[in-house]
Amino acid sequence: MGRRRQSHGVGRVETGTGMTAQPQMSFLSPEEKWHFELQGYLLLTGVVPDADLSEMRPVLDGWLAADEKELPAPLKRGRQAPNKTHIGHIHYGHEVFQRLNMNPEIIRVVAGLTWGCPRLMHCVFTHMVKGPEELHFHRDDDGVKVTHGFRNPNNDFQVADGEIYCSHLATWVALADVPSGTGFCLVPGSHKSTIPEPEDLPVEHDPPTSITIPMKAGDVIVFSTRLLHNASPWTQDYPRLNIFQRYVFSWFFDLPHLYPLEEHREKLSDDMYELEKMTRDEKQVVKRVREMLDGP
Repeated sequence: MGRRRQSHGVGRVETGTGMTAQPQMSFLSPEEKWHFELQGYLLLTGVVPDADLSEMRPVLDGWLAADEKELPAPLKRGRQAPNKTHIGHIHYGHEVFQRLNMNPEIIRVVAGLTWGCPRLMHCVFTHMVKGPEELHFHRDDDGVKVTHGFRNPNNDFQVADGEIYCSHLATWVALADVPSGTGFCLVPGSHKSTIPEPEDLPVEHDPPTSITIPMKAGDVIVFSTRLLHNASPWTQDYPRLNIFQRYVFSWFFDLPHLYPLEEHREKLSDDMYELEKMTRDEKQVVKRVREMLDGP
């Protein structure tokens, strides 16, 4: 999708504290807004620099091979299935993953969908090999269950005055090529559905109902977590490698398990720590992107 390089005034939300929650410029192009409103996701190509990909892989390989007690705290490794391993809090273990969380193109999009107020709440790496799986689509709700038809305050999606507000976003960052027919699978437009989906809806490339998205290493999908999604069974002879990030509206809600992990504060840069914090102030990573888009 085209990148936005020109600012336009949009509606403002007064907070009662003298500041506004919604920026005076749009981080997203009209085409990006149209696509996200219609389908619930955006594909960003070539977002992660090759140098960062090359730096990430040996670090992750080392963590996968290490004994559990050798992992740097607070990293946690576990198995979700016999063929699927995940490592959480990876940006506390190496600076290259902090750069990913603050990647200007990712921040541009998540800021454009959260009124300029994103907060990182989750970051996990997943390693997956071929294996039989019984999968079902899901949405993410942070444990807050609401009746179909009600908007979940922890996972809201609204569109008005040419702007989009999405309070809970996720990314799927490809560290290895993903061919067609496997990898990340979603049901386009399901972020707006108020009717329960069929229980037997298969997690596979079955257009137009569900699709998988071919990706190159370094590509990123940003999507509303109201979207029905999951990873379809991996079909390749090499591992599926991806990083999953979650961003939420910065000062709407808090939970005990959310970042930052204060006991490990010294492992984060100041900007990374700020991106994890619940605050009403514009964050430095957002300010830099806004200034870049505004131009000289």
